[in-house]
Amino acid sequence: MLFRQVRAEWTKLRTVRRWTLTLLAAAAAMVVVSLLGASGGSVQHAGGREDGPPTGPEGKKVRDGLQFVRQELRGDGTITARVTSLTSRVEGGAPGSKTVPWAKAGIMVRAGTAPGASFVALMVTPGHGVRLQHDFLHDEQVASSAKWLRLTRAGSRFTASVSDDGTTWKKAGTVTPRSVPATAQAGIFTGSPAYTEMKRNFGALSINDLPAHAVGVFDHLNVTGAHPGTWTDTKIGGPFMGGPPGDDPAPEVKDGSSFSGGTVTVTGSGEFGPLPRGSDLVQRGLQGALVGLLVVVAVGALSMTSEFRHGLVRTTFTAHPRRGGMLVAKALVLGVTVFAVSAAALAVAFPMAQSRLRSSGFKPPGFPRWSLSDPAALRAVLGSALLVALVAVLAMAFGAVFRHSAAAIAVVLVVVLIPQILAPALPLGVARFLLSATPAAGFAIQQSAPHYSFTSEACLPEDGCYPLSPWAGLAVPVLYVVAAMLLAWWQLRRRDA
Repeated sequence: MLFRQVRAEWTKLRTVRRWTLTLLAAAAAMVVVSLLGASGGSVQHAGGREDGPPTGPEGKKVRDGLQFVRQELRGDGTITARVTSLTSRVEGGAPGSKTVPWAKAGIMVRAGTAPGASFVALMVTPGHGVRLQHDFLHDEQVASSAKWLRLTRAGSRFTASVSDDGTTWKKAGTVTPRSVPATAQAGIFTGSPAYTEMKRNFGALSINDLPAHAVGVFDHLNVTGAHPGTWTDTKIGGPFMGGPPGDDPAPEVKDGSSFSGGTVTVTGSGEFGPLPRGSDLVQRGLQGALVGLLVVVAVGALSMTSEFRHGLVRTTFTAHPRRGGMLVAKALVLGVTVFAVSAAALAVAFPMAQSRLRSSGFKPPGFPRWSLSDPAALRAVLGSALLVALVAVLAMAFGAVFRHSAAAIAVVLVVVLIPQILAPALPLGVARFLLSATPAAGFAIQQSAPHYSFTSEACLPEDGCYPLSPWAGLAVPVLYVVAAMLLAWWQLRRRDA
């Protein structure tokens, strides 16, 4: 029965000429707009500093800046320290007047002092509790607060422990970094990202980054398994602001360390972790999906409302009395057709857009080279086509609910388009809510650069950063479609054709 209904709905869709032309127009719009979106802007020197950012143990570009007071650790051993205080020093402000939530002070074991070296770190932060991190891309909060920190090495595994009094210890976690050798560097460290002042009002965004330093005071510092000798103070990372050498002004606060009896004070700047997102070239190459989506909304709504307007639905219900079956068949035909057309259009548009972006300066080494063979790019292309198909089915379902084309189209555009337009102008919390709770969340499927919650980088809608992960974001419009289909089925059963 369902097969017959699907065949009937396919016949309707392909024989209505204006719908076919509209779908072709949507495909053409996706290609043209994607190319136009990729042509804007240019980059004079895509690589940033001549030496570029360091590469971490997992092959990703990372940032690596901190002040490290260290000794050589040979084989298994432990490092223990108490962080008695952690304060922020922001350049241009009175000492202690500003706090950087992601400033950090703690203990670390790392492969060496070269930027990008594999490491394990247990640290305290002013605003995010006690963190256990390793190899730049991995982080977890292991305690809300603690003063005493300990890392124990057994082979390639590191066990983190925390304590409030130095007597009773609690295991906080175990990690295995990729490449910390038998002879490593162990010690204490501090670091701080810039202090960010952000003002976000309707239609305006102002961001001011002020250089900041973390000042950590340690005592009860002890390392077992260390090579006997003096402590070495090392600044890891390049110039303070990460720009070309000579571009940074002389800092007001000097990084370094000082010993006084059993107390060590370490002042450090810089941040270690994943590289900021920057421009997401995959998203920029798929801007045509939004325009195609707007076009197919009309096809979706009309595929249902035209039957009510012309009275053809009575014939359909006479031939196929099961109204739910008709609704499912129409959704399958419409969804599969729109997905196929959209996927083909975006598969053509994406390589062309990437080529245009590279010709504008967005090319290696400063930017990755994307192609359809990359899993993230392929996921974004097919996911975008699926999002367009879901929105078409959503419009069809609302067409069954309202039985009026304009109403169905308006509702879909309000829940899909308006959040995209308003998000950059709304307060950040409201914008994130809209991009999590409306079908607009589905555009997260286009993201190729993940957002790491344990960095100081702000996730801003105007930068194409969505609060949900790609697949979680796409699940939101799926839920809307399911709810709309159930509502449409209920309406069809209780109302006459």
